[in-house]
Amino acid sequence: MLRINDVIYLGRSAILSHQAQLSTTGHNMANVNTEGYHKQRVLMETSPFIDPTSYEISEHSFGTGVRIQDVIRSYNFLLERNLRREVSDAESHAQFAEALQQTEMLVNGLGEESLAANLQRFWDAWQDVANNADNLAFRSVLLERTITLTDQLHNYAIRLGEYRTGIASGAGAGATGTVPMEVEEVNTWAANIAKLNDEIRIQTLWGNDDVNDLLDRRDLLVKQISEKLQIGVTHEPDNTYTVNVGADVLVSGGTSYTMEVDASAPPAIAVNWATGPSAGNPVSVTGGSIEGWIAAAAVIDQFRTDLDAFTAQLITDVNAVHVTGYDLFGNPGGNFFSGTNASDIALDAGVAGDGRLIAAAATRHDAAPTPNPDDGAKALEIAQLSYLRPAALDNQTFGEYLTSMMSDLGARIQTEDRLAADARAVVTMLENAIQNQSGVNLDEEMIDMISAQRAFQAAARVIDRADLLIENLLHLGYGW
Repeated sequence: MLRINDVIYLGRSAILSHQAQLSTTGHNMANVNTEGYHKQRVLMETSPFIDPTSYEISEHSFGTGVRIQDVIRSYNFLLERNLRREVSDAESHAQFAEALQQTEMLVNGLGEESLAANLQRFWDAWQDVANNADNLAFRSVLLERTITLTDQLHNYAIRLGEYRTGIASGAGAGATGTVPMEVEEVNTWAANIAKLNDEIRIQTLWGNDDVNDLLDRRDLLVKQISEKLQIGVTHEPDNTYTVNVGADVLVSGGTSYTMEVDASAPPAIAVNWATGPSAGNPVSVTGGSIEGWIAAAAVIDQFRTDLDAFTAQLITDVNAVHVTGYDLFGNPGGNFFSGTNASDIALDAGVAGDGRLIAAAATRHDAAPTPNPDDGAKALEIAQLSYLRPAALDNQTFGEYLTSMMSDLGARIQTEDRLAADARAVVTMLENAIQNQSGVNLDEEMIDMISAQRAFQAAARVIDRADLLIENLLHLGYGW
């Protein structure tokens, strides 16, 4: 038999349940702009009738109100997993393209300031000396243009070297390079995920279902790691995450393992496991900005190798001709360049500062060491090196080789930009899908809030009416 007190308990259950719904709705609205937040919903179910004397389920058909079954978080594991994968892909291509663009800026002087333009002026200066072998002004111009060319090569090598060092410098806790710092960020986030795993597991064991905000914090950390490198995530039965990098474990329950960068053996940048079952073994870095940086470092290394090959061939070929000529004093020529690559190429000290020491002539007047000022044959031979196609330069001229280097770099940038744009489009699509399912919609929340408010008010009226009935009965009992 349903008693008046039971009606009060019925109304009380409705008030408490819809109060929780109001609280959850307010929590959603408060976090509308919180990164990584997933909206929450209160699940309600009807309460079974319990006999107040036996506390056993009654066969009576009278309802006893409502109770909270759970507060669930709107979360689509499949969409979130796909988003992590696409974020890793997008970040890899975007970081690769950005690093290559910065590399291009370091070596791509525009117009008259480009390396190709300065190289052509260098060849033109030799041609001018060949046509005016006794003109000191043309010889001085040749020395100045040579210094400009060698300084530019030297500066390119320094810039590329410094940028490359900035990517990979140092290892361990004292690292200052970009890749080591990003690896250290991953280590920190992994440790935080392990702590959250422990907290979530304990709260779940205690029967505390109010862990949704902890789950959001953990998923945000997982997404941040996926921006650095591609990971796999397994949701364990105890509500913890196992995070893998390739086949290796980064986080398992309350334990996390660390990675470190071994930059001691360039040109490769090796990321190894510092702790855990795979300690000392290489990390399978795929995706994410770390992969982008490592790929960019490899391109920079190849560019430096190509630049050194160009420089070494230039030094070898020009010197080979210059040592067979004679200067304006009638002395045999020495090396025109010193050094072996782009880092140390320079105008040789034996020529620097005095244009008369340029060995432009192929002959002397006679056997005696007297000058032959009208002879510019060797200068012409050096000028014609611009048409040479050395095997070391892939059978291209010096100018074509430089152009090919820059064109290859530009083409690589365009390719990575397109791949990054494509991946970002997929990321945007997935983020929109997740937002539609899990994001807070203020209009929907307002409707839910009004609905809960009306239900709360109605439940309060039920209690008020039950209280009035009791009061009337009391009045009857006392004969009022």
